[in-house]
Amino acid sequence: MTPYPLIYCPPGVPRPRCCPHGAAVQLHPAKGPDAPADPREAEGREWGVCWGGPPPAGGQWIRTGAGWWLHLDGHKPQTTVRLERHPRVLRWKIVPGAELEHAWHVPVLLTRAVPPREDHSPAQAEAAEAAGYIAAIDRLLGPDGQRVPSPDLAPLMEPLMAIALGHRPGDDVEASNRAYEQLAIGLLAVGHYVDPDLIYATGWLSERTVINVVRAGFDRDPPPEVTGP
Repeated sequence: MTPYPLIYCPPGVPRPRCCPHGAAVQLHPAKGPDAPADPREAEGREWGVCWGGPPPAGGQWIRTGAGWWLHLDGHKPQTTVRLERHPRVLRWKIVPGAELEHAWHVPVLLTRAVPPREDHSPAQAEAAEAAGYIAAIDRLLGPDGQRVPSPDLAPLMEPLMAIALGHRPGDDVEASNRAYEQLAIGLLAVGHYVDPDLIYATGWLSERTVINVVRAGFDRDPPPEVTGP
């Protein structure tokens, strides 16, 4: 029994990197989600591999763009969370997902150099905002005492810093939106067993979720909701 979604790989499809399971069972070609309508056509075919154990009778199989299948049996984003936290991440934010019952764990990689305070005057608040951002992680020591981010977090921190400082991540709107998506998915993969194929197949990511995940990465809350007059 496993709390994580089962993953089925047809013959020739490699195990995805987001797969949390260490063991698998072979699945008869007539029993997998890609089984032919006529069981007789399955005879002589290669067996697939189901990571996590044999699938139960119920639940839903979803085929990803990479060719492997995901078995959802009441799973939500929060059921894919990694039990072992990243050793360099010191703080996390919980961000709502595309549905009301969804929750994502997002690592805080940057934070404001001068934390805002409620008693700040407008001028002080503006000065704090202009002070920029610093790393919010436990950095590693390098040569001559230089402090460097973890190699897997640095590719996320650099575009995150640019966005936090107001720079657009792409040359046009479409490229920027795609960059935001990929950055959000990268941040989510730090705390969850997910990758782009899983997230797109499940429909667990919305435009608002992307914005809120990226903002959480540089220690900002979601923007205020727009209400009518």
